[in-house]
Amino acid sequence: MLVVLLLLHWSLLTAPTHADGSVSAVRALPTGTTGKWVADRKTLAFYSDDDAKPTRTEFVGMVPLPPPPPRNGTESLLVSASAQDLQGKGHYRVVNIAGSAVIMMSRNAYKMGRVTAYLNRERQNFAQLADAVESMRLVRGHAEVVDVGANHGLFTLLAAAKGANVSAIEPQAELATLVAAAVVVNGFDEYVRVFHNAVLDVETSVQIPELAAYDARSEGGTAALGDRSRKVPMTIVRTVPVSLVTELRPLAFLKIDVEGVELAVLRSAFPALAEKLVSKAIIEFGPAERWAKLSSNGIGAGTVTAAQEVLAQIRTFGYLAYFRVGGRQDSSVCRHFTCDKRRNSDGSSEKVAYLNTDDEVKFLIASLRSPVDLVLVLNTSLLVGGGAPRVHQRC
Repeated sequence: MLVVLLLLHWSLLTAPTHADGSVSAVRALPTGTTGKWVADRKTLAFYSDDDAKPTRTEFVGMVPLPPPPPRNGTESLLVSASAQDLQGKGHYRVVNIAGSAVIMMSRNAYKMGRVTAYLNRERQNFAQLADAVESMRLVRGHAEVVDVGANHGLFTLLAAAKGANVSAIEPQAELATLVAAAVVVNGFDEYVRVFHNAVLDVETSVQIPELAAYDARSEGGTAALGDRSRKVPMTIVRTVPVSLVTELRPLAFLKIDVEGVELAVLRSAFPALAEKLVSKAIIEFGPAERWAKLSSNGIGAGTVTAAQEVLAQIRTFGYLAYFRVGGRQDSSVCRHFTCDKRRNSDGSSEKVAYLNTDDEVKFLIASLRSPVDLVLVLNTSLLVGGGAPRVHQRC
């Protein structure tokens, strides 16, 4: 009797009640669809939620997972993440990012529930990524993007959906595997490389707790480098510089979200920045309290002086650095920084404040209580008719 019940249960789960069970059925799911996935190393099975019957799921399709790519050349240091390492079950949602529908995967429902807020918070950054990819494709016929601190891979998936070749780096093994699987599920595996590495300006090995897999409310990431106080498994991860990942190719977009070690990552990108190979970079920057916490874990994250030195060096490479200004902070911020309005390709505009001096960098760090998005653009992008840089007026 037990065998009969188990067979009946399996048939209900796997019956293709509204789809043909193919990979294309999974990729054709409309925006807003939510459901669950089950992985067994070789395949990923997708089930959609039945809104009318919350306890029921319907089988959608099966996605085969390819073997990991072989290592060669510089990839002896770069560790490729394999979708075949994914096991167990989790959740997915089809989301629309800057006009492209992609399937996002996660381990737990809580993080999936935070997706809408994350998409709204990162809306301008997603739009700038899409614009940068389109601009480079128009000029060069192709575009390259590097995503440092990929997390669940939304920037990576968007860049690939817009036609870019992407290198994604994520230090948590669980998240790197999830991103690798999501890349395959979305059909982007020909264009995306996912590496299980941390990015620093020194080549070494560091320990990181696997918070993404074992703590539903924590993203973990490099903010937890060296932190042995968490009661979760630790992973040893090898560090690499940005320049090794980029292979000194021109980049349409460099995204850095490493939760505290951004100064070390920027130093590791100096070779590419010195050659003006990065068209645009967006970095989650500060606050100083996070740098101090990492330093207490034995990771030299940053200081005010280090930030001044890094940004001063980047200015000598020909880049402007700015952060966005909005809402009630407009008047107070623009009393201390050179402000300007920048127009985006979609016709919208944004007010920004430039970091032109060491004193401005120091003032920004002293005033930060939460991270700010720091944007780097080549000086040439602000030239008028090929002449001198624009003179920015204070607001």
